[in-house]
Amino acid sequence: MSDVLELYGHSTQSIDEIDWNLVAKEQLCPYLGRRCIKVRKSEPEQTIGTCTVLYGKPSAPIIICPNRLLERRQVFVDCLHLLTAHEPGNQLGVANLSWSARHSPERVRA
Repeated sequence: MSDVLELYGHSTQSIDEIDWNLVAKEQLCPYLGRRCIKVRKSEPEQTIGTCTVLYGKPSAPIIICPNRLLERRQVFVDCLHLLTAHEPGNQLGVANLSWSARHSPERVRA
């Protein structure tokens, strides 16, 4: 069994500080800046909203929302060292590849 640690971007440890009825009604994802896109199959009008859970033995926080992983594009920065062309000190440039492909197809290589 897992315990929800983060719901719609709010820590579930902040029980008294948050209006949970309003949070559940609005269903806002702070990482997308709009309504959560993870929809319940049994109730399509209600989103799931779970970002992080406590799971495993020993229990550890696990991010289960892909949008949570993309916060501030941090996952890309954290994985930068895995790229073979990157060396410490290189400039980091993050671009919208779909925009680049439409506007300069000769610059995009597979």
